This record gives sequence, C-alpha cells and structure tokens, in this order.
Amino acid sequence: MKIRNQFIISMILFGVIIAVVSTLVFDAYHRVQKIDEQEDLARNIIESTGQLSYLSNDYLLYHQNQQKTRWETQFTSLSDDVAKLKGNNSAQQALVKNIAANQQRLQAVFSDVVLAVESAPQNQSSVNSLDFVGVSNSRMEVLSLGITSDASQLSRMLRSELADARTLDIWLIIGLIAAIVVYFLVNSFIIFRRTLKSVSQLQAGARTIGAGNLDFVIEHTSKDEIGDLSRAFNSMTINLKAVTASKADLEKEMEERRRAERKLAEQAAMLHSVNDAVVGFDTNYLITYWNPAAEQIYGYTARESLGKFGFDHLSPRHTDTTRQEMIDRIAKVGHGEFVSIRRTRDGRDVFIDSHVIALRGVDGQVTGYVAVDRDVTERRKTEEKMAHLASFPALNPDPVVEMEASGEVVYLNAAAERLFPDLRALGSKHPFLADWSTLVNDVGSAGRFPLPRDILVGDRWYMQTVTHVPLTGTFRAYSRDITARKQAEQDLKQRTVELEASNKELETFSYSVSHDLRAPLRIMDGFSKALLEDYCDKLDEQGKKWLTEVRASSQKMAELIDDLLGLSRVVRADLKIQNLDLSAMARSTCEGLEGAYPERRVEWIIAANIQARGDLNLLRLVLDNLLGNAFKFTVNCEKARIEFGVVERDGHRACFVRDNGAGFDMEYVRKLFQPFQRLHSYNEFAGTGIGLATVQRIIRRHGGEVWAEGAVGKGATFYFTLGYEG
Repeated sequence: MKIRNQFIISMILFGVIIAVVSTLVFDAYHRVQKIDEQEDLARNIIESTGQLSYLSNDYLLYHQNQQKTRWETQFTSLSDDVAKLKGNNSAQQALVKNIAANQQRLQAVFSDVVLAVESAPQNQSSVNSLDFVGVSNSRMEVLSLGITSDASQLSRMLRSELADARTLDIWLIIGLIAAIVVYFLVNSFIIFRRTLKSVSQLQAGARTIGAGNLDFVIEHTSKDEIGDLSRAFNSMTINLKAVTASKADLEKEMEERRRAERKLAEQAAMLHSVNDAVVGFDTNYLITYWNPAAEQIYGYTARESLGKFGFDHLSPRHTDTTRQEMIDRIAKVGHGEFVSIRRTRDGRDVFIDSHVIALRGVDGQVTGYVAVDRDVTERRKTEEKMAHLASFPALNPDPVVEMEASGEVVYLNAAAERLFPDLRALGSKHPFLADWSTLVNDVGSAGRFPLPRDILVGDRWYMQTVTHVPLTGTFRAYSRDITARKQAEQDLKQRTVELEASNKELETFSYSVSHDLRAPLRIMDGFSKALLEDYCDKLDEQGKKWLTEVRASSQKMAELIDDLLGLSRVVRADLKIQNLDLSAMARSTCEGLEGAYPERRVEWIIAANIQARGDLNLLRLVLDNLLGNAFKFTVNCEKARIEFGVVERDGHRACFVRDNGAGFDMEYVRKLFQPFQRLHSYNEFAGTGIGLATVQRIIRRHGGEVWAEGAVGKGATFYFTLGYEG
C-alpha cells in the first residue's frame, strides 16, 4: 500500500474518532447549558414569587392602582419563566406542574381581592369584605410558599444534575485527549516500522551508485513510494550507461557544430549583400537584425534600429490589410506578403512590398520573424499615374468635371460639354458648381472623403459627388441626372398626404361602424337576456335554446367587431421603437394565462435574455396572440408544453413559439394568417380568426416575416423575425 494511501486512511480514522468524541462532548456541553438555563429560571421564579407576595400586601394596605399594575407586570414575568420551565425527568416535571397550577390559583385569588377592594364604597370598610381580603391574603401567602418551595426543590435537583453533567463533560474531554495521544503513538509506530527498512536499503543503494557502480541494482520489494523511488534509481543507472558518449562521438558532434556555424556565417554575409532590406524581429516584434540595404532604404543605422519596436520605428500604414490581420495571417500560415507605406528618417513616405516569414524552433514554436522589404515607390507612382490617366470617363453618359481648388476647369467629359457648353468659360461661377469654394473646404475637413449633394440646374436635378484626387491635388465632380427620382419623391410625398387623409377618414368610419353596429347588437343581447329572465316560464326549451343562440351570436359578432377595429389600429398606430426584453414580456403573458386559468397545468419553457428592438405595445400583442393560441390549442393535452426561444434561420435570428397541441395540416398553412380563416371549428376551439392576421401585420410593420410549421396532433411552431437590430 502507498504511503500516501496509508496516511489518508489513518487521517480518516482519526477524523472519525475526533467526530464521535466531539459529538459526545458537544452533546454534554449542550445538556449542561440547558440544565443551567432551567436552574436560572427556577431561581427567577423564587425571586418573582417573593416580589408578588410583597406587592399583594402593599396593595391590600393602600388599595392603589400602582401596586396592582406592578403586581400584574411581575406576574407576567413569572408566567413567562414558568412557561419556559421544563422538567428533565418525572419528578422535575411534577414540580413544574405544581408550580404552574399554584401560579394560576395565585392569579385567581389576587383577581378576587382586586374585585372586592374596588367594589367596596369609598372610605368605608365592610366587615365581610375585610374578612374576605384577609382570607385571600392568607391563601396567596400559602400559594406563594408552595411555589417557592417547589421552585427551590427543583433548583436543588437541577444543581445536582448540572454537577453530574459537568463531570461527564470533563471526562469526555479527557477521553478525547487520550484518544488523540493513543492514535498518534500507534500510527507513528506502525508507519515508521514499515518505512524505516526500505529507506535504509535505498540509502545504501544510492551511496553505491554515487560511488560509480552503475551495474548495482537496488532491491525493491515494497509497493509504496519508496519502492517506486528504488525502481527510478535503477532506471536512471541504465540510462546513464546508455548515454555515456565516447571521445570520438564528442569530436564528431563538435565538427558538425563548426560546419553549421560556417554555414550561418555565409548566410549572414549573403543577407548583408542583397539589395532588399532584411529585418529580423523577435516574438515581441523588437528588431534583432538590420542589414545595410535597410539602412539605405530607411535611413536608420543598425545601432539606431536594433531593439526598437518595429511598428513604432518604421510607422507602417498598411494599405491592403490591418496590422492585426497581418499578424493573424502570419501566425496561421507562417508567411505573408503585404504592401504598406513606411516613414523614412528624413520624413519621406515610401511604398514597401514586404515578404514576412515566421521562424520556428525544433519544437515547432515561433521564435521570431524575418521581413524582406523592397522599395516600390517609383513603381507605385507610375501605376497610379497610369490609373489616373485611364480613369477619365470620356464615354460616361453623365457629366464629369475636374477642377482646381481655385475654380479653374481642368477637364470636362463629352456629356458635360454637351449639357453645359458655357461651363468651361464660367468655371466655379456656373450654377452646376455653385458654392465651389465651400464645397472644397468641406471635402478637406472631411479628411478628403467624397461628399455627395443634390443640386438644381435650371429645371433638372443632379446628384453630385465631389472627391479629392491626391496625385494631382485637383477635385473631381461626378454627377447624375436624378430629376425623375426627385419627381417620384414629390409624388410620394403627395401620396403620403393623401394616405394620411384616407387613414383619418378610415378611422372615423371605423368608429362610426363600431358604434352603429354595437348598438343593435347590445339591443339584441339585452332583449334576449330579458326574455330569458322575465318570460322563462312562458318559453319552451326550443325557444330558450333559440334565444341563447341569438345571445351567443350577438356576443360573437361584438368580438369580431372589436378584433377588426384592433386590426385596423395595428395598421395606423405609430411605431415607438425601443429596446425590449422579449423574455420578460413572454413570462408576463404566461403568468396572466395561469392566473386566468388556474386549473390548467402547462410546462412553460422561456429562453432567457431574448433582446429586440420594436414597439412595446405591438410586440406585446404579438406574444399575447401566439402564446394565447398555444395555450388554447394544448387544452386537450395531458402534459401541455409551450416553449418560447430563438434560432438562426438563413443567417438571421428568428424567435419562435412552439407547442405540442392540436397542430394543423401544412396543406392549409397559407390560410393561417388570413382574417376569418380558421382551421378548427368554433365549437372545438373558440376564437374569431383575427389574431394571426394581426400578428402578421405587426411583424411586417417591423420589417420582419412570420411563418408557421406544424402537423396534425403533433403541435405547431410559429416563427417571426424583426427588421430592427436587437
């Protein structure tokens, strides 16, 4: 057995012994505390009884309410102490019972005395009353003596029991200390006896091996850590014998190292002679190598460059990739090619084509980087000049103009010449270039980014974008005729005004229809109810049934009117977009359904922290309809289960409500979101057929889509997306 296991087992046994004895000690200590509290209560009862005797005599002498109040207060304290008093055996319990009985009798006697005193005429003493008070005083004295006697006897019993408990507690503590001492003595004897022999054998073997005898084998019979150490010593001696190299092997290794050093020197000389800058970096991008070509290109000597942080020293601005993308690419594939702009010592910007390679050690870890930089500034200028010359859109059907900052025309394409024949002569004074100086300043303050604007020339509108051409320092204006678009925008504004007027008329019409339809419905329902209540005995069962159906139909018609009005309000309501917690809104809807139908048992699964942006009232209506439908169509399920969550569909986040209820046939899925289209009968599941149509209109107003999936008897899932980012 391992020494570690022996130690663990011994510590477990020690812990068990300590736990058992400690439990006994704690129990004894708790018993001592309990007995001590009971003895304190007995003493308090004796003291309170004496106070009550004194206060009752004082009251009999002076008949003052102050003495009565103090007696009652003291008696309340006595009652509390008696209520807390518990006997630990039958004798003590009998005494406690006697004390409680005498306490109640004492209260009754004092109450009779108070009644007799308070009923006697003022300043007069009735002989009978005085006799009664005297007898009552004697009875109270007897009862007080009885309480004091019983409490004293109980106190003596408790003190005797307390002494016994404290003695037991002391013996338990002594036993705990003795158990600890015996345990450590026995455990130490067993462990040292078993390990001492093995240690002495290991010590002798180590001394022999240390003297140079690599053939010596240490005997190991134990299966503990000392046996493992002996086997490790034997394995070490075998390895030492195997790796002892001869003199010839050492000389061969030294020769190979010299050849490698000569090869490295030749490679270093080659790097010094190339025309491209070669720069070495460590893993922290500090410069470790700087060849002469790097001095010529950048102007910094090797002494000025070594140890500097490469990104700060050369101030690279990567034109085709970011710094982090470059670092990530090299870490992933081990090399990379990048074009960047570097700042030389004399302040010039040069275009550098860099080839970077990651250096790896024998363990495969990156140890540094080598960058081979080539100055391609002249080549880049030539390419940009050629691109600039080729960029003039001579055949562009829209006008293109290039201008100096001063307003002088540099270039006009054919479309500009045709549309504005006087543009070259007028320059920046032409309406096509109105506010040219302000526009040039705006382009400069925007960091040379293109600035768009719409400009009116005559009766034609143009969308004009002005950009800066860095190579020539000029400004180029690209324009497109957008007169048709402007006219369409104007038409759209006019249609918007007309639509707003139409919506107001529709709202007025809806209100009128609502009012005009509801009034006769209320009359139908009211008279039907009156007939059922007032002429019930004059109607047969068929008549009652017809009136009941009339009422139900009128009420259903009222519901349809309300739902239609709600549907129209959804279309007209203004959207108030805000951040929403759909999870919290769904939980609120579920709690409302459970409160309305406490007899239903449904397993709700609401995903946490589903955030979205939208209109609070409209999206609450969506959740109320979808969760309410799921709640309604699972009414016949033995174990109803409704879930609200979110999934990824075609790269977009979609929320869903899923249930295991009645479901539907996918052949009729298109009818789900049409008003008044129901896939289940009204008698089977109540409803008006407006809810899902309302959901679809709300979701579309939020720029999203809603769809459903289901199967008959297997439940349904309704998905929806929102056009606003959450």
